[in-house]
Amino acid sequence: MYTDPVSIKFQITLPDPLAAEMKAEAARLGIPLAQWIRETMQQNLRSQSRKRNVDPFAWMDGMVQTPDRDWASRVDEVVYGDGDLH
Repeated sequence: MYTDPVSIKFQITLPDPLAAEMKAEAARLGIPLAQWIRETMQQNLRSQSRKRNVDPFAWMDGMVQTPDRDWASRVDEVVYGDGDLH
């Protein structure tokens, strides 16, 4: 049984096939459905958290090929392409 002293109860509506599938999986594992839902949601949150920790600017890596490191003074040129930076 879940004994966390601080908890919040949620009520959700699920399509019948999904509810049946969830109940069957919890039963297969031999755990209460509520426990299965909590564990599944914790795993999902951890997975999403790992995805968010990826560098959000990684897609820009390699866009500009230049040895110049003083980009602050040339930000418009770099961002808006006012010149050949390759």
